[in-house]
Amino acid sequence: MNLVRSRLFRQQFIPLFMIVAILLVMFSAIIFMRTREGIIARELQIGTSYRDAVLGSLDRWLDDRVIETERLAREIEAAAGDGQDLGTFWKRFSSMTGPGSSYIDFFLVDTTGLVVVSKAQTITRAINLSDRDYVAAGLAGRAFVSGLFQGRLSGTFAFAISQPVHVCQSYWVLAGVVSLSNLAAIVDTLDLAEIGRAILVDRSGSIVSSPEYIESYALAERDSNAYMLTGEAADRIYGDKPGATLYEDHQGETVVGAWGYVRHLGLALLVELDNQRAMAPLGELLRFMGRISIVALMAVLLTIYSLSARLIKPITALVAAVGDVKDAEFRARINMKTGTELDDLIMAFNDMASTVRDREAGLKESASRDSLTGLYNHGRIEEFLELEMRRKRRSGELLCFVMADVDHFKYVNDTYGHQAGDDALRGITGLLNKALREGDILGRYGGEEFAVILNACKETEAAAFCERIRSMVEAAEFDCDVHKLRLTISLGFVCTETEGFVPFDIVRRADRALYEAKNAGRNAVRQA
Repeated sequence: MNLVRSRLFRQQFIPLFMIVAILLVMFSAIIFMRTREGIIARELQIGTSYRDAVLGSLDRWLDDRVIETERLAREIEAAAGDGQDLGTFWKRFSSMTGPGSSYIDFFLVDTTGLVVVSKAQTITRAINLSDRDYVAAGLAGRAFVSGLFQGRLSGTFAFAISQPVHVCQSYWVLAGVVSLSNLAAIVDTLDLAEIGRAILVDRSGSIVSSPEYIESYALAERDSNAYMLTGEAADRIYGDKPGATLYEDHQGETVVGAWGYVRHLGLALLVELDNQRAMAPLGELLRFMGRISIVALMAVLLTIYSLSARLIKPITALVAAVGDVKDAEFRARINMKTGTELDDLIMAFNDMASTVRDREAGLKESASRDSLTGLYNHGRIEEFLELEMRRKRRSGELLCFVMADVDHFKYVNDTYGHQAGDDALRGITGLLNKALREGDILGRYGGEEFAVILNACKETEAAAFCERIRSMVEAAEFDCDVHKLRLTISLGFVCTETEGFVPFDIVRRADRALYEAKNAGRNAVRQA
């Protein structure tokens, strides 16, 4: 055969050519796409992740302070309701504003706006805070987180968290004051190493998260350009919409910036990443290209191997399958496609094996069935019994086996004929099939005898089954040839452990119980 016309030949060499061509195209496309998209996507992803992580920390920290203030407000309400002196809360306020605390002050304001309890044991002068937005909100019954403000005495910039306190049918206000430096410290603890910086910016564009700036901010040195955010970053942040993009910073260098906003406080968080560090994916891309080259080489070698295997594998499978058929072992179909002339041979063999398997299964099933009733015959029942004994032996459950015999069946044959006897057996078979439950196995053991392997492990369950069969047969009327006959049935059953027994022992015990039922006058159930 001309090699060019051979499908085997084409499948060996054309794929090799296609793989090499596709890999070259892939290399070119990957270099371009990974360089352009990978770096940009990586920069934005890192910047956004840092921004979200810091904003999440700030929001959780702020929420914790709100919860603390609310919890303390509820304690004060409870104390007021019990008639306690609220002035004693100065100790609590003092402990919550000590070294290492998040708060720099705590105070309780009455309905007129006057501070009535603070962290100091004694209030030396009247302080009216009714003009503060957070106090006004508390007096109106609303919780509130203020924006930044400058302390009247210390000059420190801070924000307040207030909660309404229900006292004497009116609202007082509990306020906790948090220094700006406490909030900014969370941002300062974020270690971006050499990849960039994270800063907080207020509405004026002043950077407020730098420790050295906090001091100058507190002294109202807000015109220092060293602490002002300028350029494109400032323009974007003032838009009040979170985002992330590439832009040029105040030094004219391209950075990736991601910005968002701290709830309630009117502060913006800006994360800027160094462009050179952000270019790190380029090195990763080069390593990726090296891996692709190795993969491409391996792909060529594996292709040569697989193409050769595609010829050997189906032939080997066919030889093994022929041996299985010869040994009467029918396994799964050969499911492989080579795209060659071997596919026709595989298909023809599968059809042949399927025909032989179906014919063999049909013969086996036919040989295991009783021709009159269609039930399993004596030999098949004993096979099932042996399998069930093994299963029960593993589980430790009892095995329940039933032998049943039609009473006076010889009289039916002798009086009404064998056709009537056959009809009687078929009728009883129908009743037994209706009485079976899932997992029960019914067979004709011989003559007018039936055997049932019960899916049960209790004697009471087996006894109830046998009594139900006895009652059903006794109550039924059977069409036997041209006669309508009433029949009865006797049953013997055994429920026993299987350890140390063989199937013959089980059958013999059930048969002995059946014999006792017969001796008891028939139409009875006995247990071995």
